[in-house]
Amino acid sequence: LARQTQENLVKGFRDYQQGNYSRAQENFSSVLIKDPSNELAKRYYHLSGIKFDELLQFNVLQGLRYREKKNYRLCHSSFQAALVMIQNNNRHPKYKEIKDYFDECGLALEGRF
Repeated sequence: LARQTQENLVKGFRDYQQGNYSRAQENFSSVLIKDPSNELAKRYYHLSGIKFDELLQFNVLQGLRYREKKNYRLCHSSFQAALVMIQNNNRHPKYKEIKDYFDECGLALEGRF
C-alpha cells in the first residue's frame, strides 16, 4: 500500500511538471484516498486544479483573441484544445460556451475557403 501510494505521488509530480494537470490531480487524489493526511498530495492536488483552470482559461482567451482578429484557424485550434482539456464533457460548466465558439470558428473557417 505504501509503495503504491509512493508510486502515485511520483507519477503525480511527473505529470504536474509536464503540464498534465488533470492526470496529476488524479494521481494525487489516489494518494489522498489511501493517505488522507498526506500534506504534499493535498498541496499539489490543489495546485494542479489551479494550474488546470489557468491553462483552460488561457486557451479560451487565446481563442477569443484569434476570433476578434478573424484568424479562424487558430481560433478553432484554441477552442479545440480547451475541449480536449475538459475531455469534451458536456457537464463541465464552460462546455457550452467553449463548444459554441469552437463551432462558430469552424463554420467561419469553412466559409473562408
